[in-house]
Amino acid sequence: MAHKGVVLSNNASFTEVFDPTVWAETFNGRCIDNGEPATSVGAAAFRDQILAQNAGKSKELRLRSCRLGINALIALAHMNAEREVSVIDLADNNIANYGLLAVRSLLTNTGCRYMDLSSNSISTEGANELAAEIISNPKLLGLELGNLSHGMKKNTVGTGGAVAFAEALTKNQTLNALSLCDNQVGPEGGEAIGAALMYNQSLHTLKLGSNPLGVAGVVPVLRNGSRLASLDLSNTRITSDVGQLICNLIRSNQRLILLHLGNNSLGLTGITALCQGLSSNHSLVQLNVSANHIGDEGCAVLSRALRGNNTLTHLNLSGNNIGYTGVQHLVHILDQTTISILHLSRNPLEDATAELFADYITRERERELFGSVPVSVLTLAACRIKDDGALALFDACRHSRYLRTLKLSNNFLSERLDSVVLNLLSQNSSLIDLNLSGTRISHVILSKIRKLCRRNAAELDRQEAKRLKQEIYRLVHNKDKLIQARAELTRVEAALRKTETEYSAVDDEMHVFTQVETVKKQQLFENIEEARIKQHDLKQRILDRRAELIAVESQVNQASQAMKDEYAEVVLERQRLMEQQDRFKSDYEKAVKYWPSAVAALKSELERARKEKREAQQVTESWRNQLRALNATPEGHVRDSSTVTVEHRRPFEFATPFKP
Repeated sequence: MAHKGVVLSNNASFTEVFDPTVWAETFNGRCIDNGEPATSVGAAAFRDQILAQNAGKSKELRLRSCRLGINALIALAHMNAEREVSVIDLADNNIANYGLLAVRSLLTNTGCRYMDLSSNSISTEGANELAAEIISNPKLLGLELGNLSHGMKKNTVGTGGAVAFAEALTKNQTLNALSLCDNQVGPEGGEAIGAALMYNQSLHTLKLGSNPLGVAGVVPVLRNGSRLASLDLSNTRITSDVGQLICNLIRSNQRLILLHLGNNSLGLTGITALCQGLSSNHSLVQLNVSANHIGDEGCAVLSRALRGNNTLTHLNLSGNNIGYTGVQHLVHILDQTTISILHLSRNPLEDATAELFADYITRERERELFGSVPVSVLTLAACRIKDDGALALFDACRHSRYLRTLKLSNNFLSERLDSVVLNLLSQNSSLIDLNLSGTRISHVILSKIRKLCRRNAAELDRQEAKRLKQEIYRLVHNKDKLIQARAELTRVEAALRKTETEYSAVDDEMHVFTQVETVKKQQLFENIEEARIKQHDLKQRILDRRAELIAVESQVNQASQAMKDEYAEVVLERQRLMEQQDRFKSDYEKAVKYWPSAVAALKSELERARKEKREAQQVTESWRNQLRALNATPEGHVRDSSTVTVEHRRPFEFATPFKP
């Protein structure tokens, strides 16, 4: 590598300072970038700086304020070619635009997820390079390009850089966080990023604070920020004109956790619109509306909107010209919220307001009974508080167990509070940060305060360590139970798997059985339907046969009646015949008795009849002859009928009547 040929100082063994020695190449590259000799003393200082920032962070690479340039970054990229790193912090270095190719190489080699390039003199040209990296690198989840408050090498990506990032956001669906704070981004840049939010589904953290966006640049961001979880629009020159858009964002975005709107001009109108959305939001945790000129009335409106809110924990109302009246509304609803960190610095609160907070802190135990969350951080810097207000606060904090931070810097506190403060800290073991700088409290007392606060912090750390140790003992004690429970769970899971297997087999059998039963059921239904049809036909035939039987029965009844009548007639006829038989029998007996004489008489009568027959035949023949003669008489001759005589007599009439 080119940087290996640098001329070293008399001490050429600086490589022995590093373990591993590969850091020596990075140090050598830094020396080339800064035009300074590579000495063992400088190497040791660089090593100590690296170790201090990266202690216990195997997956992170933190090199903030190490004066690294392009050569150091090239060495760093080669050194970490096969190392997986999730976070790289290169803030406040000398990277500039020409070093971003090395940064891209480092990102590719390490698979970095989050990169911090704050305060590195990156301009629009460098922003275009980083935008190209965002498009081509789906592993990168977060990019920080803001500026540190103490940094001298500011990033100025400008409107052109913001437009490049906006285009990258439309093509990238993995980037989660982007910070462009204090980068001279104008309204056009804000409009471009706001439009890109319509197409990007992954970005949830967007920081655009301290840029001259104005209302025109903020409106698209507010309209399309429904998927953001954190939004920083502080010091962006917005006014109450966007109040309704802020309301709509808070109301519709139930994933929004942090909203920073400080150092703007929302005023009463803007804060009132914001509160309309805040009353229906159940996700916001941190709200910063400092320096927005909301006044007492705006604080009262905000207090009413926060009543019953159980998500907001951080509230910053500093620099809003809030006095006693506004804070009175706020203190009254603190018990009904989850606010634990409250900032009210740079407001004309004075002693009366301090006494309100003193009363609130005094009722700490009472609120504990009702499960309220007490305020642990209270900032009242530059609030015109005098000795009386501070005394009330100190007296209330004397027995407080929850207040950890109290900031009263830049107030009108006199030196007569020295002993009071020391007495407070001697009795209070929970206060770990008491800031009284910018007052007339002596430096000696301030030093003692810091010492006592460190003592309290150490004691709390010890208590926390003790609590954690007890918790560890409890967990260790429960470890055997957990192992037993896991063994039992394993056994139960095995039994469950066996049962599931058996159940599966039974289920398969049941499935087959169900199919068979379904077929049988279908066949049975068909048989039943067929039997029903046959039954219907049989029933119809039975009805027809019954009708026939009824008809036959009627005929049989008629025939029976006729037979009965006939039988009666037969009986009568039989009786008559029997009577006639008896009569014939009697006649027969008489005939048998008188038959010989009757036969003789009949024979005699028969002979007589035969004689008469012959005579009749003769007479007949005589008539025939006469008739023939008559037929032969000429026309006009009249026959004399008197000449014809005939003896009229029955030919078979007995001469004497027959008597048996």
